[in-house]
Amino acid sequence: MTRNDIAEVLSEIATLLELQGENPFKVRAYQAGARILENLDESEVNRLVAAGELESVKGIGEALAKKITELHATGRLDFYERLKASIGPGLIEMLQIPGLGPKKIKVLHDRLGVADIAALAAACASGSVAALDGFGEKTQERILTGIKNRDAYGRRHRWWEAAAVAEPIVAGLRSLPQVQRAEAAGSLRRGLETVGDLDFLVAAAESAPVIAWFTALPQVKEVTAKGETKASVRFENGLQADLRVVPAEQFAFALHHFTGSKDHNVQMRQRALARGLSLSEWGLAPRAARRASRRR
Repeated sequence: MTRNDIAEVLSEIATLLELQGENPFKVRAYQAGARILENLDESEVNRLVAAGELESVKGIGEALAKKITELHATGRLDFYERLKASIGPGLIEMLQIPGLGPKKIKVLHDRLGVADIAALAAACASGSVAALDGFGEKTQERILTGIKNRDAYGRRHRWWEAAAVAEPIVAGLRSLPQVQRAEAAGSLRRGLETVGDLDFLVAAAESAPVIAWFTALPQVKEVTAKGETKASVRFENGLQADLRVVPAEQFAFALHHFTGSKDHNVQMRQRALARGLSLSEWGLAPRAARRASRRR
């Protein structure tokens, strides 16, 4: 397995452990392990595994090092296989529903006995989900909408169909007085034949009017998230769209990051690290300076 393959398995283990209600520290250890691997060069991972020195990397303990080594050598992990087998496939399938993460799924399973999407739909229809602490009527409605539109939300859209939706939105964003720059990012900008969702990036000193304009677009069927600098919506045709507003000085780095792909970003971060630099959506800086700013 490559380091990216191993990182994906570690991330999935973290999600499965959350579904089980495992200790948060254990969950975070696997999440951290995945991030660490993504930021290491492939040859460095090979060297560390061969030399038995994975534990020399900060954040990788003995147990995690053994699992990474097993995956690297054999392409499988007994612990991972047993963990998957211990969790009902219906619970894993529920992760496909927007806004429904492992913690909420565990509550639904423990409190209502919900074990699959059909049972979840029935629990929503009866009002049982809304009655749970931490859920409520709005969450129940969002879950029902997600179930009904799961097929449409999950499918990929042809590039020209996605572009036809994105182009007038970019033009509209650029026309706002607060906006200095606006671009589409993600797989649409990369020119892939099909697009899973839309990503928009804006440079603006004042974000609130931009977020308000975006979430009030007439083709928006559902606002799935709305914050100070980012928002997510779903359109009538099933496309999801994400908007991020950043300062002008950060725009170029953010556009690079959110255009992707993930593998490209990982390789670029590795090249930066090899030169004593730290590259992220926030910018490019000497590693020492970046670590100092994080401590502050």
